[in-house]
Amino acid sequence: MESNSPKRTKIEDASEDYYENTVGYEDDIDDEGGRFYDDGLSAKQKTVLDWVDEAEDVEKIDAISIKKHLLRLEKCVSKNTEQRLKYENNPEQFVESEADLDEAIQQLVVMSSDVKVSIPVFLSLDATQTLVSLLNHENMDIVLDVVQVVSELTADDMWSSEEQDEEERKAIKDFLDSLASHSFFDFLGEALKRLNETAEGDIGDSDKEGVNAILTLVENIISFDPSYSAKAVKGMNLIDWLLCRIQKPLRSGNDTTETGRVDSNQQYSAEILSIILQSSKDLHGTLVGAKPPAGSKGKISQSGVDVLLQCLARYRKSDPEDDQEEEYMESLFDCLCSLLSNYSAKVAFLEAEGVELVILMAKERRIGRARAFKVLNHALTTADSGLSGEFLEQEKTVEEKIAARFIESKGLGPLIGAFMKKGTKTLSKNYKSYSESEEEEHIIGCLSLLFQLTDPGTPLRWLILAKFVPPDSKANEHSSTRDKSKDHIDRLLELSTYFTTRVETAEKQLQEEHANDSDGDDYELDPDELYLKKLDAGLFSLQMIDATIANIVLEDQNAASHIRRVLSRHGRSLNDIKSTVKGKFVDSFIFLSFDSNTNSSESINFYYYLDLTETLYASSNAGAIATQDNNADEKSGNNGELEQKTLSRSKRRIDNLLLAIASL
Repeated sequence: MESNSPKRTKIEDASEDYYENTVGYEDDIDDEGGRFYDDGLSAKQKTVLDWVDEAEDVEKIDAISIKKHLLRLEKCVSKNTEQRLKYENNPEQFVESEADLDEAIQQLVVMSSDVKVSIPVFLSLDATQTLVSLLNHENMDIVLDVVQVVSELTADDMWSSEEQDEEERKAIKDFLDSLASHSFFDFLGEALKRLNETAEGDIGDSDKEGVNAILTLVENIISFDPSYSAKAVKGMNLIDWLLCRIQKPLRSGNDTTETGRVDSNQQYSAEILSIILQSSKDLHGTLVGAKPPAGSKGKISQSGVDVLLQCLARYRKSDPEDDQEEEYMESLFDCLCSLLSNYSAKVAFLEAEGVELVILMAKERRIGRARAFKVLNHALTTADSGLSGEFLEQEKTVEEKIAARFIESKGLGPLIGAFMKKGTKTLSKNYKSYSESEEEEHIIGCLSLLFQLTDPGTPLRWLILAKFVPPDSKANEHSSTRDKSKDHIDRLLELSTYFTTRVETAEKQLQEEHANDSDGDDYELDPDELYLKKLDAGLFSLQMIDATIANIVLEDQNAASHIRRVLSRHGRSLNDIKSTVKGKFVDSFIFLSFDSNTNSSESINFYYYLDLTETLYASSNAGAIATQDNNADEKSGNNGELEQKTLSRSKRRIDNLLLAIASL
C-alpha cells in the first residue's frame, strides 16, 4: 500500500482518537515543533516512555510478565489479521484492533528494563517470527513500532555502560542473531523503501521520522557489533539507498522546520555511510562498485566514489551554511578517506578526477582545504590490497600515478603554501572545527610520500626539489627565489626539532613514571609501551619529516650544507636524522613482511640490504644497487616467490629511502 493512501490516513486518525482516550496520554503539542514536545519526542513516543516508566514503578519485569505481553501480542496480531481480511475495504471496522496491536507492540519496550530476563523468554517462545513479520504490515505505524522496540533493546545505553555485564551483551547478541536468521534486515530494507519523505501533510512528517528511526536502529546494531554491517548492508541493499539519499535534500510540501541545503536525514545518511565504511573494510568494494538506481541525481553509471566527489565539489567555493551541513560535509570526507585504503577506490578516485578536486580545494582558504590534504594523504598511502595479485605486475602503483597527477596538475604550489602556514590564521579565526596541528600532520605526510613515490633524477622529483633546493646561481634567478627555498628547508628543520623535543620529552616522562613506581628496584621499559608513547608525541610525523630531509640531502649538496649548519645550531647533526629514518624504515619493512606472510628473516634482509646500500653509496657506486638484487636475495635467503615479487614491486620506494639514509 502506498504510504500516503487514504486508508492509512483514516487509520492514523482513528489511532490518534484511541490514544487520546488512553490513560497517560497528553495532547501537549508546542507551537514551534508541531507534532513534537520540547524534549524532541512526539506524543506517541512520549506515551511509550510513560508506559516504560510505569512498568518500572509498578510491574515487576519477570518471565511471567514478559509471557503475558507476548501472549497479548499474538492475540492482537491474530485479531487484526482476521479483521483486515474480513473488512479489507472498510478500515473503520479494523481500526480498533489496529490500535490494540499498536499498543501491544509498544509495550514490548518494557523488555529493555531487564534483557537478561526478557530476551531468553522472548526467544524461547519463538516470538521473533511474529515481530519480524510485522515489518511487512500495511500500516507503516505498526512497522515503525517494531523498529522502535528493536531500537530500544539495542540502544548503546543497554550495553555500553560499565555496569552492563557479559550476560546482558550475550542476550542482546542472541536477540540480533535470531532477528538476522528470520530475514530481519531484508524486511527492514523493504520498509525503508516504503517511506516517502516528500509526501504531503502528516504522512510526510511521519515518514521522515520513520527514516530517522530506521537509520538509528542500523547505527545501534553496528555500534553494538560491527560484524553485523555486512548483513545489514546486503539484506537492506543499504549502500545504494544511502548513496541516493546523500545527494539531495527531501522535504514534504509543508515542511518549514528545515530550510538549509542539507536536511537532517540527508546528514544522518552520510554519517551512517561513514560508520559502515569504518566498521568493515570488506564493504569498501561494495561502495566502489555501487551504481545508484535510475531516478537518482547524476548518471546511472556513477560509482560510489563519483557520488562522494560530486557531493563534496560544492565545498570548493562555498562553506557549509549551518552545523548540520558541516556534519554532513565531515561525514563525506570521512567516507572518502576510509575508502582510499582500498586499491579499487584509489583507481576510481584517480579516474573521477579526485586529485584535481583536492587541488582546487587546497587553493581556497576554506574549511575544505584541511580536509582535502587529509584525503590526499590517504590517497598517497599504500592501499591494503597493494601487495599481491595483478597489482604486483603493474609498471606503476596507483599511488605513484596519483602522485604524478598531483605534481603535474600544479598541486605543489598550494601544498607548499599551506606547509608555510599561508591562510592558517584566517582558517583558525573563521572555523572553530579547524585544527592547525591536524592539517600540519597531513601536509607533512603528503610531502614525504611524494618523495617516496617519485624516483631520483626524474622530472617529477625535480619539480618537488625545486621547492627546497636553491636554483643554480648560473641560472641567474632572483635572490628571493633562493630565499624561499631556504625558508622551506628551515620550516622542515623547525618541525623536525619540535617533534624531536616532543618525542624525547615523552620518553623521559615515561622513564620517570616507571622510576617512581619501582621504589628503587630495577625496572625495564616495555618497548611496546614506549613506542606507543612516542607515537602519541608525534614520532610518525617526525619520521616523515626526517625522511623528506634525507631525500633533499641525497639530491643537492648546497641544500645539504645548509641543513647541516641549521642542525648544528640546535646541537643536532645528520646522524640524528639518519637514526630517525632508519627507525621508520624498520617499521615499514616489518609491516611489509607481515603483509607478505613471510617469516622473521625479513629483518635480516633489511639490515643486509641497508649495509649493501651504504657500502655502494660510499664507493660512489649507488647505481650498482639495481644490479645487486639477485645477490641480495641469495645472501639473505629466498623466502618464496611472493617475497621476491614484493621486494621487486616495492624496489623503487625501498631503494629511494635506503639511498637517502646512506647519504646522511
